[in-house]
Amino acid sequence: MMANIVNKITLKIFQQGVVDEENLPIIRYGLQAIIEVSIIVATMLTISISFGRIIEAAAWMGTIILCRSFGGGYHAKTFKSCYFISVGAFILTLVVVDIMPCRLFMPVTIACFMISIILFIHSYITAKQIRGLGIIDHLFYKVSMSIYICYYFFIIFMISLEIINSVVVASLFGFIISQLSIESNS
Repeated sequence: MMANIVNKITLKIFQQGVVDEENLPIIRYGLQAIIEVSIIVATMLTISISFGRIIEAAAWMGTIILCRSFGGGYHAKTFKSCYFISVGAFILTLVVVDIMPCRLFMPVTIACFMISIILFIHSYITAKQIRGLGIIDHLFYKVSMSIYICYYFFIIFMISLEIINSVVVASLFGFIISQLSIESNS
């Protein structure tokens, strides 16, 4: 069904002379990606509204988007798989954050922070073994590492000020999910 919608839109764009025939596959791919991501985000926003956790959802999605944009990671073979993995991880995060007593926010944050550091070190060691990265890949790697380090400073800052809440925990869960996605892809 989605393929039919994308094909009809692409055909309309071509018939109106907006794009050349040689660019149709690129347009088709881009439209499909936009529609798929929009469906996932709309589902997540609907779920976050029903949980009353819009800020936590924004923190989770923002962290995932930032880390995955530069770090890459696992891509499911089908949209259906991508949808259920993404929405499932999101729901799991919101459920855990929703039922977690406030007194556990700090210990859970510290435990997740330690897990994240271990994943970061493993990722760094693994990446050091890969030789011959192109200029673009090397740049993305550096940006990704910079994002990670800035995020770690943010978490350390929040821990030191004892400002740990459900938003920080949701963001940290998203960060670890991004790291696991990258690890499973390497």
